Amino acid sequence: MKKTAILLMALLFLSMDAGKKTVTLFLAGDSTMAFKPRTEHPERGWGMMLDKYLDPAVTIDNRARNGRSSKSFLSEGLWEGLLQDLKKGDYVVIQFGHNDSSPEKGPDRYSTPEEYRANLLK
Repeated sequence: MKKTAILLMALLFLSMDAGKKTVTLFLAGDSTMAFKPRTEHPERGWGMMLDKYLDPAVTIDNRARNGRSSKSFLSEGLWEGLLQDLKKGDYVVIQFGHNDSSPEKGPDRYSTPEEYRANLLK
């Protein structure tokens, strides 16, 4: 599924006319897409390598954070900050799930299926 999504995004951006304008691709998600400091390598979030597959006119703004769920991303103001920087013509890729689905992660991260859907709709 991830490979398909990345391929579709790459095809979309490669079809852009790079001379027109730059586009920002915002990433909102959890550790699977987040930036990892060099001290933690070889672990990498897939969002770290995405720019290698896209046209140079696309800027990646990776807002993903380790341990976040859709619920904590919203409550910490990360989504609001992304919205403030978003401009017409930009794109947002959202990836949450495993932290939302685990009650043992605590009430600050766990979301019921109804809450998860509502969070994504925001």
